[in-house]
Amino acid sequence: MVNRFVVSVLIAGTGASLVACSSSGNAAAPPATPPTSPTRLSAAAYTQELKKIAAEENRAQHSVQSAFHAKTAAAVRQTLGTFADDQQRVSGELTVLVAPTDAQAANLALAHAFADNAAATRAVVQRMAHVMTAKAALHIIQTATQAQRSGHEIDAALGQLRKLGYAAGS
Repeated sequence: MVNRFVVSVLIAGTGASLVACSSSGNAAAPPATPPTSPTRLSAAAYTQELKKIAAEENRAQHSVQSAFHAKTAAAVRQTLGTFADDQQRVSGELTVLVAPTDAQAANLALAHAFADNAAATRAVVQRMAHVMTAKAALHIIQTATQAQRSGHEIDAALGQLRKLGYAAGS
């Protein structure tokens, strides 16, 4: 049976994404345009960013589900480690995103919740370091209360965004 940790981790599928730009070419050359601070997104643009990250998180959720069919503890650790990296990436993207004024607090709360979920997931992986079976690793997941709390944080932030009209219901 999948417990609240797993459900919290798996339903944490909405956030916001900011496409990172990288420059290629000579590092010594001056930038073509001076760097500017990010501009505040419109409500429509912010909603679009939330949809992009929701699609990415949906793929991450499907990936983490494979941990429950893993044959070894190492496979469980690897899957959850990758998921933790994804949660940290989403947190970073949310942190640099300039949400509409009314969504700033909820966006910041969501970024913090994803960072907490990454840390909680890494703590679970660390607790699995010496287990030898997938069954023992899954038992650790089932008793992970810190991850449950971060799942609740994500749910709360998403609830705020839903109330503001930025995230789809349920």
